[in-house]
Amino acid sequence: MINGILNAYEETRRQNEGDIFKVLKRAGIGLHIYLIFLLICGFTMYITLVMNQKKGFFCTLVALVIVSQIMDVLDRKRNQKKWNENIHKYHDKLDIVKEILSKPEFNMYEKNKLKQLICKYKVDIDNIKKENLDIKQNYNDFCGGYIVPVIAFGAGKLSQEITGEDLFAICVGVIALLVLIKVMIDNIWMMRIEIIEGNEIERKQDFMQKLQDLLDRDFPIEEKDLL
Repeated sequence: MINGILNAYEETRRQNEGDIFKVLKRAGIGLHIYLIFLLICGFTMYITLVMNQKKGFFCTLVALVIVSQIMDVLDRKRNQKKWNENIHKYHDKLDIVKEILSKPEFNMYEKNKLKQLICKYKVDIDNIKKENLDIKQNYNDFCGGYIVPVIAFGAGKLSQEITGEDLFAICVGVIALLVLIKVMIDNIWMMRIEIIEGNEIERKQDFMQKLQDLLDRDFPIEEKDLL
């Protein structure tokens, strides 16, 4: 039931918003320029690696990190200024949830049913998290037992053949790459639901929050309902 309701909501929202190209078209010129910048940086980094131009690679990497951070700040400021428009859009999404829940095949648009549905999502999310922890533990055991020793052995051999300057450059490159990955994930996060569906936990947490907001908006809040 809970997966069916979520799938119905996501499909209805996609039909209302259009495909990814229409969403990108509404996103504004700023995002378009940023995406083009990302493509150019990616291509430049690839070329500099192929041509073994370390300075060019690191300069491009630093520029990408700086611009990504600036874009993140500008996006937050833009959302703050457009708070009224964003609230109207969010209410439109809640109306879609209400429409889905009111369908005869679900018949869940009622206060106690909404509360029960929220509880089911919480239990389901907790179960998924537990499964993910088990998978992560198995992955960590495998890395600790096999991958890390191999990397350590290779690093030991490599350190005997490279100079101190090259070793420092490699360390800086690894750190910069990790920072870049984090920045990229943060920027993709703002489009996680609007353009590309997030992972299962993110989708269900997002939808569960909408159910709670719909409950608070459309039904009286009694003392026993307080969180």
